[in-house]
Amino acid sequence: MSERMVIKNKKGLTLVELLAVIAILGILAGISILAVGAIIEKSKHQAFVANAVAMKEAASLHRRASEVALNPQMQAKLTYTELVNEDYLHVLQDPYTRKELGITDDQNKSFVEIKLEDNELQYYVCLYGETKKICGSHDEGIPSKELSTDKIANLLP
Repeated sequence: MSERMVIKNKKGLTLVELLAVIAILGILAGISILAVGAIIEKSKHQAFVANAVAMKEAASLHRRASEVALNPQMQAKLTYTELVNEDYLHVLQDPYTRKELGITDDQNKSFVEIKLEDNELQYYVCLYGETKKICGSHDEGIPSKELSTDKIANLLP
């Protein structure tokens, strides 16, 4: 009789309970995959804006920035190619494709324009990636103070 009591007191998971746990884990995994995907996409946007800021910072170090400050009539437009060739900027990596933004591929579409406005140097940035860009509506530069992920646009295929 004591053997029978031992068998009745053994506890375990039924098939229904096991399936319920597996279903809950599947739902949680699906939700977390979607959340991680959104975080990765947001970080790519932020990295692209960081590339544009790096171009602006390189342009501020460039000798033409001081030339514009000394001569208010002068405007300077520094291309991505110039900034890289003159060692003010390292070759940038496109966060969306993980490829380097080659200076020959850019065809001088990416630039930083320096203007003297209200006795201050203002920087206008336009950056082209392989699939995205951060420029104004007619490919004019965006003021560096306004650079944000909201300004990123897709390139048309």
